[in-house]
Amino acid sequence: MAIFGGKYDLRQASPILYDIALAILEEMRGQGLLPYPVSEDEVSFIVLHLYGELQRQYRTEESVNGLLILPNYLQLAEQAAQKIASRFGEELVLTTVSAWENAPKGQEYDVVITTRRPVCAQGGEPVLISSFVLRQDLQQIANALERVWQRRRLNYLTENFPYYFEEQNFVTALRERETKEAVIRELSGRLETNGCVDSAFLESVLARETAISTGYPGFAIPHAVDFRAKQNTIAVYLSQEGILWGKYTVHAVFLMAISPDTLIDFQTLYQTLSALLLETDVLQALQSCRTFAQFRSVMLDPRFFLSIHS
Repeated sequence: MAIFGGKYDLRQASPILYDIALAILEEMRGQGLLPYPVSEDEVSFIVLHLYGELQRQYRTEESVNGLLILPNYLQLAEQAAQKIASRFGEELVLTTVSAWENAPKGQEYDVVITTRRPVCAQGGEPVLISSFVLRQDLQQIANALERVWQRRRLNYLTENFPYYFEEQNFVTALRERETKEAVIRELSGRLETNGCVDSAFLESVLARETAISTGYPGFAIPHAVDFRAKQNTIAVYLSQEGILWGKYTVHAVFLMAISPDTLIDFQTLYQTLSALLLETDVLQALQSCRTFAQFRSVMLDPRFFLSIHS
């Protein structure tokens, strides 16, 4: 996530974290802990701290378990492990052995790195490298890690899809182009009717949208200023004609209702969804969806996840 390009870029790159920072400041004002105005730079400072903590937790939870099989001839194994660790840090938790039979019993590995053919990976991603761990070897390891994360993204979305997406909160527009506000009102109304949010949700979403657009090329992810939804839910609006959303024409709208108790988990979904929408051709496929079943099939198509780059 590129968030260091200035205040505007920070808002655009991490809108949810930006809103969390604003909500924190509002809560502090309400408790009398913040008697003075807060500048944009101070808001950005809070966002950076939130981002850093979430990234730390994300790296810890999402680290890849790897096995390095390399004969310890002239201390090559130790040197190789140090090179790999310095390149990947906490992303890769590495166990080093001289042969497969020396690996700890009962342990599963996401990645198996070795200089020996054939690679005995037993379900993990196999990576064949040279004994000296050259630049191209490190790139092969990076590619393997990305494939592991791609599978995790797919598994996460598959497991949690019924929790976030429901047919009753899904709309396909075959009529002429709607306005941004009309779409927000329709989706908010569905969420309120289905007991996901309260009556204040709509105005909070509109206020957030007035402050800064949540539109991206081809899609929009509107959400409320505060995070007081009764449950994490995403209402979806697909439009063939497209909807003018700020400076973009969008064909898919994902209205997010966010519960404060599951924020870190929701951030995982947000990162997965953003990568899918920004880095693949999924939007083009969504435009042809007519039913919720078709929408689900497209969103969980492994081909799109395999095209996501790190």
